[in-house]
Amino acid sequence: MDSAGSQDPKWVPMNANGYEEYYGSKLITGKLTLIPVDAEMYFPSN
Repeated sequence: MDSAGSQDPKWVPMNANGYEEYYGSKLITGKLTLIPVDAEMYFPSN
């Protein structure tokens, strides 16, 4: 978490119901939306 902003964010789709928590901030939308996250936090490279 403390390394946020140290590199360009990756863009990943929010989950299907349109709700996601990003660093404690709640983003709510009625449609599929892309949000910037550090993808490696969720999908570590093999």
